[in-house]
Amino acid sequence: MLVPRVGLSQLVVYTIIFMLSGVLSYAVAKKPDSHASLIEGPYYALLDSSRAFLNNDLRKSLYFANQARGYADSLDQPDLFVKLYNQYGRIYFTGGLSDVSSEYYLKSYEIIKTAGDLPTSDRISTLLGMGINYLFIRNYDRAEDYFLQIQELFETLPEPDYKILSAVINNLGVIYRERNDLVQAYNCLDQGIEKIRKFDPQNQNLGSLYNNLGLVYAQMKNYEAALETFAFGGEEALRKDNIHVLATNYSYIAETYREMGDATLAIRYGRRGNQLAAKGEILAIQHNSSELLADLYKEMRMPDSALFFFEEKQRLFRKINQSKAEQNLLTQSLKEMHSLEREKLVAQSINSNKKLISFLLFSFLILAALILFYVTIRRKYHRVRLERKKLLLESQQRERERELLQAKLQERSKQLTTQMLYETKRQRIIKDTVDKLVGNRNEFSKQGKKIVSGVIGELSQFDQDKILSEFEVSFLDLHTDFYKNLLDSFPNLSPNERRLCAFIRLNLNSSEISALTGQSKSTLNMAKTRLRKKLGVTHGNVDLYDFLSRF
Repeated sequence: MLVPRVGLSQLVVYTIIFMLSGVLSYAVAKKPDSHASLIEGPYYALLDSSRAFLNNDLRKSLYFANQARGYADSLDQPDLFVKLYNQYGRIYFTGGLSDVSSEYYLKSYEIIKTAGDLPTSDRISTLLGMGINYLFIRNYDRAEDYFLQIQELFETLPEPDYKILSAVINNLGVIYRERNDLVQAYNCLDQGIEKIRKFDPQNQNLGSLYNNLGLVYAQMKNYEAALETFAFGGEEALRKDNIHVLATNYSYIAETYREMGDATLAIRYGRRGNQLAAKGEILAIQHNSSELLADLYKEMRMPDSALFFFEEKQRLFRKINQSKAEQNLLTQSLKEMHSLEREKLVAQSINSNKKLISFLLFSFLILAALILFYVTIRRKYHRVRLERKKLLLESQQRERERELLQAKLQERSKQLTTQMLYETKRQRIIKDTVDKLVGNRNEFSKQGKKIVSGVIGELSQFDQDKILSEFEVSFLDLHTDFYKNLLDSFPNLSPNERRLCAFIRLNLNSSEISALTGQSKSTLNMAKTRLRKKLGVTHGNVDLYDFLSRF
């Protein structure tokens, strides 16, 4: 069985990951027009700068990513965080920190699981990153799961991106081959090649697909099919001028010929692969082919050539170790930068929590003050409302008492008037009786005259002036301040005029006043006219009762 001379992790780094790094960059290169807004513009400018330095200066790439993070935090949009976390994932993966890379891809993956309106390119970029990380640590089941999710996404697209699809198919082929599931690996790669050749014949990854399929044939011991497939891969690599794929292709062909026992052809293709790897500075393939050539020349008893490639292998080994050391230094530097950034984020988080607690405490105090103010105002409003209600009730009570008093006053005034009229009528009857007795006294006997004289004397004791005096006393008892207020304003009123004012205040009409005073209506009208002049009520539209009711 064909066993490549480099380990799986090296194959991933130098072949599969090399191919996918370009795919990942391609997957995130385009942004929708809506992202070109003034608000998001600085974020995308910094993110593009980070991507530009990804393959030549990871420190700068990380610096610009950290700067972009500040804008992402302020804008707080899911798609911005997905793009940023994916970029962090690429930076740390390229720097050899697969665990940190997975951490960021997982953050991105959590967002795409919950956010429903993210661009498909963001989802694919996240799934690719997750798949590559799991493939790198040989967790084939998890890697397969993410790559299959990408395939499902492509099935929903009217025009899938075949450059990304070809990379996914190639990785699935690697997974199945490494699990020794050669039938599934063959089906995946063969169907994938057919689809890519049909829909995207200029695809840059066709050569890698053929190389991978050739390895499957070689592991099946079908060397003829393997060499034929490698030939297709070589043609595609030449057509696309892809030195990396072509050098890998020659290396695989050399290994196949060695397995078949044809050392001459193995040396020929091994030297071609070595030369191309040297030209492209692909150290892993150059080292692999140098080791193969050293073994082949040793087997053919050509010690000089064997020694040359053995020393070349040793030189490349030292160079690879030096490169690894440089990579380790870079990795350590990225670790430190990541730690500092994490400490910074933790500090910011603590500071934010302190600010949040302060804000909540301040808000609580403000809320407590507002509640206290509300309760105070509410109580004050309740007291004012009760006081107003009390005053209203008191006012209504006073009004009812005033109305009751007024009603009682009117009732007593009416009783007084009725009594006066009754007394006046009785006095008139007595007077008429006395006049009749006096006029007919001579018609009685001596004894009768004596009796009639006694009766006349008793009846004569009733005096009209006494009745009027009693009326005034009763009137003043009802209207205590009437005369006082009236005389304060009109001190020149005579007793008869005061009495006439009292009659009018009792709302007596002219007939009733005439009956009480014994005056004729004409005499009474003249008295009212004089009274109007003294009171200054000369206008006929002003009623005397209304005028005198004010006193």
